[in-house]
Amino acid sequence: MPHVLSFTPELSFAWAFVLLLVGAMIAASWYDLRYMVIPKPLSLATFGLGIVVNVIRGIWLASSGRQTWLFAEPSSILIGGLDGLLFSLAGFATAFGIFLLLWILNTAGGGDVKQFAAVGAWVGPLWTIYLLVVTVIFVALISFGQICVRFFKRGTRGMFPQRVSVERGSKGEAKFKVAQGRRVGWALPATLAVLLVMFWVLRVELGLQAQPGSGSVPGAAQSNPKN
Repeated sequence: MPHVLSFTPELSFAWAFVLLLVGAMIAASWYDLRYMVIPKPLSLATFGLGIVVNVIRGIWLASSGRQTWLFAEPSSILIGGLDGLLFSLAGFATAFGIFLLLWILNTAGGGDVKQFAAVGAWVGPLWTIYLLVVTVIFVALISFGQICVRFFKRGTRGMFPQRVSVERGSKGEAKFKVAQGRRVGWALPATLAVLLVMFWVLRVELGLQAQPGSGSVPGAAQSNPKN
């Protein structure tokens, strides 16, 4: 009996999938930390590549007679490719909807919305929720760490630093603007979340955990993003 995988068709594909996604997120984190912005071309490239990879994955699974996201027994490679496309679009819509709400609440920037939506096109709707939860945890941990560092360096007054800038009005009058220190961006926490979540849910596909039994994936209900 051939080695059955729950999400990816084979070991090399699983590693390529994870490394490409992690690479895209590392690039987004680098831009966000250095320039406080995530370039739109990077988000569009991440989104497009996510669709292509999942369409190929669906075709590959269908051609080998394996279960896809929506179809237990896809009748053709065209159905497999369509399944991969729908998987990507569902993940994109889920991630976009969540981060659009965060943007409306002024807790995420426009670049964060586009990049996380692009990640959703890779991982589908269920794993998007996993990534969001773990990302929020990392945001909280990083924010707490920054507050602790400021406290030990500057005391209580430096825990929540403010910036005061002077702006000139239309008639030349000076206007003082007080702004809080830079909030923690989403890109770095999301990158850490991608690393943690993807290496966990794909641990069997990546060969990091032995697959007991006679060809079935242990805990398939936990690692298969079909729900």
